[in-house]
Amino acid sequence: GECAASRGKCALMQASEPPDWDPASYIPVPLTRINSTTASTSSQSSDSGKVIDGNDGSGGFWQSGICYPTGYVGYAEVNILLHACEAAGRCNGSSIGNLAAATDGSSSSMAAVATGVSGQAWLEVSLRSASSLVAIAIKVTTSSSAQVVVSGRDEAGSWVSLGSTPSSYSVADLRVPSGMGKFTAIRLESSSAMNVFELSARAGPCMEYATVALGTAQAVSAISIRHWAGSTAGVNYTVYETSLDGESWRILRDGLDPYLIGGLDTALEPPVEAKYIRVRHVLQEGVAVKVYVWEVTAWGRAGRWGEKPAVRANPVDFRDLLGVNGIWGWGRSMYSSSIPRGEGIWMYVNMSKHARNYHNWNWDVPDPDIAPPFTEMVPRGSVDFGTNP
Repeated sequence: GECAASRGKCALMQASEPPDWDPASYIPVPLTRINSTTASTSSQSSDSGKVIDGNDGSGGFWQSGICYPTGYVGYAEVNILLHACEAAGRCNGSSIGNLAAATDGSSSSMAAVATGVSGQAWLEVSLRSASSLVAIAIKVTTSSSAQVVVSGRDEAGSWVSLGSTPSSYSVADLRVPSGMGKFTAIRLESSSAMNVFELSARAGPCMEYATVALGTAQAVSAISIRHWAGSTAGVNYTVYETSLDGESWRILRDGLDPYLIGGLDTALEPPVEAKYIRVRHVLQEGVAVKVYVWEVTAWGRAGRWGEKPAVRANPVDFRDLLGVNGIWGWGRSMYSSSIPRGEGIWMYVNMSKHARNYHNWNWDVPDPDIAPPFTEMVPRGSVDFGTNP
């Protein structure tokens, strides 16, 4: 019948899946698909959720804003003055009032600074620690044509002039020359009242980043990330990082190609304890570019493909498993029947019990539908293929 004519076909027709087979139960759910997972980005926060939406294809990416020259005011990892005036003791001014808006990351809100008893209006913001400054961004207005002078307090306590605004209304990007040392505070001063919309500063290059928060610390054994630095050169390097507190970061991979548009898998052995996972693009100084992150996916202790089976001894030893090609001699470019004993395949008889006599079908027939001339093979063997063994 049909089964006798085609046993393989019959076996496939009659085969059935085991009743308890559930493919999904063998595929670990990524940590980044759990409801407690959230995502945040350095800019364009309305699209931050796209880095964990499971779509690493068309339309599933986060595109950054433009950090340079002054777009970094709201970047927590770049603007070292962000929210400084909301912290006790870090801001002082010539007038009593709420100064929080001066460093809130928004250039639409403002802090009014009136003139004091000296006739000058001034605002001082302390840095968390002494830092070398790269640039200072200011949006400020004055009530007359008075300029605003910008100074930095060095580690010796002296005020050093860093520049001034060109007019009574300015959005200024002041570059601080290298070699000026470290500063502990920044001061704005004018001969008339000021409205300080934003005061920001950088101690290093611009960065764009996407951060995934797992909710609680987890053992992460594998990650897959798809990033891209855009079509225009402007990124120095890209790194993958993890953190337990969102403050101290451990580099998982650096030296990555920023322009690697395809997904990149990283196995972590042993697993890394992490609450946060971050992709960070470090930009070239002064280059205005947009960068991208499609997806950040992380798996727990079971890994991407599930738990590894326990190690156990194989009941079949290696010699029983291994076979050697008995038709064509290894490294000799001749048929094995012609190789002298002690050479070629004969060198492997102590470690293998079997031959693996592979044979190309097209050596004998031009088409699989044509039956090979089996009756001719033996008598032709001594002529075409060397002496029979």
